[in-house]
Amino acid sequence: FNWTESRIFEWEKFAELAKYEPESQKSTVKALLIMAYSVIIVMSLFGNMLVCHVVLKNKRMHSATSLFIINLAVSDIMITLLNTPFTVVRFVNSTWIFGKAMCHISRFVQYCSLHVSTLTLTAITLDRHQVKL
Repeated sequence: FNWTESRIFEWEKFAELAKYEPESQKSTVKALLIMAYSVIIVMSLFGNMLVCHVVLKNKRMHSATSLFIINLAVSDIMITLLNTPFTVVRFVNSTWIFGKAMCHISRFVQYCSLHVSTLTLTAITLDRHQVKL
């Protein structure tokens, strides 16, 4: 690997160009990030609330498996409402602006929802396994 003065200069020049981000590009990326997260939030809320509504209104769907499905949907709704908006703001501002208490609450809700989802999927698996035996 032979580094000449000209190669080092070219590499430094490339590194400087790679770091350059015009202000308009930053605002465009932020706008796209906000739009993408907004679509994700709306679709998540709509889909999970629709799942809960259908399962609760349909009497034939009142079973253990349906209860597990509702549990997953509620966990997703918790993440959507209590974590995703804060994540968007943190990415757009590049820092956490909500204070230490909200940081802990947000992290706690995120971990609780993650554990609820994981344990619910485990319960569904065990329930399905028992049905097959």
